[in-house]
Amino acid sequence: MAVPHKERGRRMDEMLEAVTALWAGDRVTYKGKYYAFENLTIDPKPVQKPHPPIWIGGGTQPSEKIYAQTVANIDPVLRRIAKYAKTWVPHSSSTADMVKGDWDKIQRFMAEFGRTPDDMTKVYSNFVWVLKKGEKPESAIPRFKTYSGMDLPYWKEFYLLGEAEEVADKIRKKVATLGGCEHIVLNPLDWSLEQLELLAGEVLPRVAKP
Repeated sequence: MAVPHKERGRRMDEMLEAVTALWAGDRVTYKGKYYAFENLTIDPKPVQKPHPPIWIGGGTQPSEKIYAQTVANIDPVLRRIAKYAKTWVPHSSSTADMVKGDWDKIQRFMAEFGRTPDDMTKVYSNFVWVLKKGEKPESAIPRFKTYSGMDLPYWKEFYLLGEAEEVADKIRKKVATLGGCEHIVLNPLDWSLEQLELLAGEVLPRVAKP
């Protein structure tokens, strides 16, 4: 769309500011570097007041394995989350240490914006495939290949692939690293009744146990 790649973050900041202002008020004037308008009103307004909660995903991830490159500094992403987000969604592939480091920084950046950590809710989100008892992990390869080009070792390390207890244990550990969370979002590799029953009947009860 002929938008320079290096502008994407600053454009997102302005779009968040503009849209939330339009959701919350009438005859809004906004002047940014990339977007500007005067006395603009949009209707109907959202039910949530002053506007729907903003969820922003992002943070450190194993970029060397995904993109074959190192991302030197993601502080601008974490600052954006700290400034605008009501809810933070770490990358599905983020390790526990990555999440902890990002959350420590987000809290420091929130303080700069006059916010406190209790003003931020958190989500644990991941792709999941639950193996039946004795089923080999290799059986999932045809399914996760439709979601990414990552190989089996990558899926076993960063995503949720395993029998119910193993999957539940991974979820509990990541939630603990987040210091708790308000939402868990699991994305099955297919929406078959069998997978949904394994998640609902075998995984989630183990996640919820003390």
